[in-house]
Amino acid sequence: MKERAIAAPNAKFINPPNRLKAMVGSGGINMALIEKAQKQIEQNNVDLTPIIETHLETINLRIKDLETQTNHEHQEDMINSIMQIKANGAMFNYPLVSQVAAIGLSFIEAIETINQDALEVMKAHHTTITLILKRKLSGKGGPEGIILLKELQAATNRYFNKYT
Repeated sequence: MKERAIAAPNAKFINPPNRLKAMVGSGGINMALIEKAQKQIEQNNVDLTPIIETHLETINLRIKDLETQTNHEHQEDMINSIMQIKANGAMFNYPLVSQVAAIGLSFIEAIETINQDALEVMKAHHTTITLILKRKLSGKGGPEGIILLKELQAATNRYFNKYT
């Protein structure tokens, strides 16, 4: 037998006041402010190169450290630098740099042990980002950028095919 809900004849639904919303108010960010901020970003062409080079230097040092000793801290430093490159590349109109960094980040997080072949793949990522900056391949990098990404992904895949 089915149960039926019995409605109380004198029941009232009470919506409590939303005090937090009352304090903050409603609405969003004024579209004029967003447009003004976007224009400011576009006018201030920040040179990404020094920012990325600092992180590339850290990565290069950690690769050299890892050639002589496997140390989890070196790997973590490298991951942090790669994450910074990935974030800054996208922010400053270098999505190709971000894509290369994303491939490198996925690689370094996926490998279980660091051997000479893994270090060579990491060096390839480092070299690729250096090349992108040197040739000023902003945006997606055109046909050259596509080739760089394909070759880098192929090197990563060869590593995983060999060691997994």
